[in-house]
Amino acid sequence: MFPAPIASPGARRSSGHGERPLARSRKDSRKDSTRQGGKDPNPASRSRSQPPGPLATALLFALLGLVLYSPVLDGDFVSDDSHYVLRNEYVHDLTLDNLVAVWSPTSEVTVLVENYAPVHLMLHSLEWQVFGPEVTGYHVVNVLLHAVAAALLVPLYRRSGIGAWAALGGAAFFFVHPANVESVAWISQLKSSSALVLSLLAIRLHPSHPLAALLLFALALFAKPFAAFALPVVALFGWLRRGDRAERGATQASFHWAWLGGWVAVVGSFALAASAAVGQSAGLAPPR
Repeated sequence: MFPAPIASPGARRSSGHGERPLARSRKDSRKDSTRQGGKDPNPASRSRSQPPGPLATALLFALLGLVLYSPVLDGDFVSDDSHYVLRNEYVHDLTLDNLVAVWSPTSEVTVLVENYAPVHLMLHSLEWQVFGPEVTGYHVVNVLLHAVAAALLVPLYRRSGIGAWAALGGAAFFFVHPANVESVAWISQLKSSSALVLSLLAIRLHPSHPLAALLLFALALFAKPFAAFALPVVALFGWLRRGDRAERGATQASFHWAWLGGWVAVVGSFALAASAAVGQSAGLAPPR
């Protein structure tokens, strides 16, 4: 028998290099799998690093809000609450005539509340049908709306490029900030909480459901005029994403700006109605 050939040192080194890829660690294999679009073999560890989802976030904020605002949950009607809710017969009775008067910018309702915000009054009317003169329900609704608004800020921050935990932290900061106490604790500031929720929903839905977003924006604006802030926000998001739409075609870009034209029309319609309302109620103090 011939003796087995002895491999040269160079050959042994070459062979060693060839065997090394076969001995790669599982960690390297997972990296390659993820890089190639495969699923993470250990999703549990990944989920632990993510903040709670939108519904869980809203529930957490709601529970926190009920604790933080517990001292005001039995607060009585004060100041503007009187002519918006407590002594407003148009809010108490949901008749057809009252509905028409609420939505008319030149009706007696405008003089009564010295403001044109029909969606705000409609929401108070719905509350009155449920809670009557019992104040706790009104306060709880304000707290829940504030919690929903804070939860809606998280995806808005994420769309702006902020990290998941930083977005949640920003929403939590907004939720507990003292500047928001008045809009939550004051019953008639339902207009602020509801307008913010409707505006944020409109911003959130505009890319995928533009018609629903337009309707939500209109409701927000007719709840409180500050909802107009949503228009430049949506326009800015659209401008920043113009490169993505350019890749999909000019049709989608024109479609986006056409819907924004609808938002501008809503602002114009509200401005005309509010102007007529101001002319009707200027210099008249609401009855106490």
